[in-house]
Amino acid sequence: MPGDFTGRTWGHLDTATRSEQEKAARFIASKADGVGEATELLAMLGLLPPGHPATIRSVDHGMPGYKQGCRCTQCTRANRQRLARQRRTA
Repeated sequence: MPGDFTGRTWGHLDTATRSEQEKAARFIASKADGVGEATELLAMLGLLPPGHPATIRSVDHGMPGYKQGCRCTQCTRANRQRLARQRRTA
């Protein structure tokens, strides 16, 4: 069986170098259908600079916020309540 050709494997502690980030940003910009799409893709990949308006998004707190990645007190409480309901019904 041939070797693994998947390239570099990224873990949760790995970070891209500045050069790799710039190459990724240029590639995304070349494939996107417009500025809005390019900005959205770069934001999803974490390639926009901190404080960029596209990186600041409003979060509906509670279970929707928890699903979006918010871990404030209100969102974690909503998730704990959801898990408790699931345990009671199981």
